[in-house]
Amino acid sequence: MALSTDFAFEGFRIIRERPKLIAFWGMVILFGNGLSTLLVVAMAGQALTSIQTMGTQKIDPSLLATLLEQAMPALVIGTLLNTLTSSVITAAICRVALGEEDDRMGFLKFGMREVQLTVIGLVLLVMSIVVAVVTLMVAGLASAIVPGDDIGQKFFLGLGFVVAGGVIVWLRLRLSLNCVQSFDEKRLDLFGSFALTRGIFRPLLAGYVISTVMGLIVLLLCFKVIDAVLTLGFGGIPVPDSNTLSAFMTPPTIVYMIMVYGVTSPLVTAIWLGAPAAAYRTLRSDRR
Repeated sequence: MALSTDFAFEGFRIIRERPKLIAFWGMVILFGNGLSTLLVVAMAGQALTSIQTMGTQKIDPSLLATLLEQAMPALVIGTLLNTLTSSVITAAICRVALGEEDDRMGFLKFGMREVQLTVIGLVLLVMSIVVAVVTLMVAGLASAIVPGDDIGQKFFLGLGFVVAGGVIVWLRLRLSLNCVQSFDEKRLDLFGSFALTRGIFRPLLAGYVISTVMGLIVLLLCFKVIDAVLTLGFGGIPVPDSNTLSAFMTPPTIVYMIMVYGVTSPLVTAIWLGAPAAAYRTLRSDRR
């Protein structure tokens, strides 16, 4: 079946035809991701700050393990909140792309479909982590059998990163339609996307590259605006102090979060998540 790369522009179509959706989606992302950020800072701010500073000095493995243990509950909660927020927005984008008309609340709802999309998002995250860890472990073992050869060890480690990245990209692309497919079919379908994407790897990849580049351009332009606003108002983009929540919540940081989560994120999300929804819509029509 043929697939044009026009699906890459779905996000721009949504923004052009229904600009008010950005306001609705921005409020949800600001609440969900903002709450996630505040919880992580409140629960694990000191531990994460200590981990960041370890990058400039010799790392103590036991101290690093202790800090990661302290930070892990907060990171898990933050990941769950971010994934849930993303699932709510993904479902709203699916409703737009698949032709629903009732946009009184920005196509935002919360029900079983959003729960299903959250499960899919978490499964994809775990799968990506497992693939990366296994590939890098194999690369590390391969580099270990090259005694005293620093170049050989670096080669195998570098190869591991490349292979891990390639496998993750391939896996995520082949599974890129499972969210919108599950939404459309009203059931959890983790691997049905494999059948839908068979034989169309190249046009899918090309379309995703286009949408990714366009999203990055929008992201860059938005950050230029944010930089200008914060420079005029506060002298520059803040470097937040994550040790405590009170130190983190300064006026420039609050403005920065509002502009990033409330304005930039919904624009970029519409571009990046609109593409697979439009690709599925085309493939669904061909299939029928």
